[in-house]
Amino acid sequence: MLQITTISKNDFFEIKATEVKRNVDSNVIYLIKNVIDRDVIKFIREEIEEWTLNEEQRWVPLDENCVNFHRINDDYEKSYVKTKAHTFYYNLWLKESEPIKNYFLEIFDFKRQITNFANLDYLHNKPIDGFVSRVIVHHYPIGGGYMEEHTDPVNIYNPVQTIIQASEKGKDYISGGLFVRDPESNEEIFVDDDFRIGDMIVFNPHIPHGVKPIDKNKETDWKVKKGRYLIIPLSLRSDLIKNNEESPKGISYDNRN
Repeated sequence: MLQITTISKNDFFEIKATEVKRNVDSNVIYLIKNVIDRDVIKFIREEIEEWTLNEEQRWVPLDENCVNFHRINDDYEKSYVKTKAHTFYYNLWLKESEPIKNYFLEIFDFKRQITNFANLDYLHNKPIDGFVSRVIVHHYPIGGGYMEEHTDPVNIYNPVQTIIQASEKGKDYISGGLFVRDPESNEEIFVDDDFRIGDMIVFNPHIPHGVKPIDKNKETDWKVKKGRYLIIPLSLRSDLIKNNEESPKGISYDNRN
């Protein structure tokens, strides 16, 4: 069964990364307290709010012309994972992403230690190099923002999943939120009641997880600041060497395609 281990930031990063990976592969989920400072979360949320006001939402392919962008996905039928969320994409090879990148260096270095490939320069890789790194911010709006249950790919650049809490249940939203499914009992385990702003969970990407609808009985308003926010620092294939087998897959994907 899944085992959730709550641990301080200092104690977590003192554990050998390879030991963390072994434990994660054995269905341990780490809940690490205060990994990102609350003021940093506040800064990021204020920045994406300004971004929304000053730039139209759009989709940009992950190729040599890729820029930072934001996009609303309102149950787009062709998505690998059905979603109702406003997502913001920081591409870490771009100069304008430097301030954001610096807040997450410790997390990316932790992932590099797991791979044991010291020469993986994923923080500077560009799409032509194959794998790139991003910091992604998801905003699930009140009025039913969600992400369907899914699994994520595992590769040498992204050996574990890392999700950072960027909102507060009871203040930003009341119901819904992040859950993981125990692969043995099939039970849904909800994380948000113990998940505070700046905390991070680390788990096996193959464990099914998703976001239950946020305050689904309220009216959706994409302009409202409230809702559930989460931040994901990750590395992934660019569209120049895209492999659909390494894309996240929602539980409904095979029935839709």
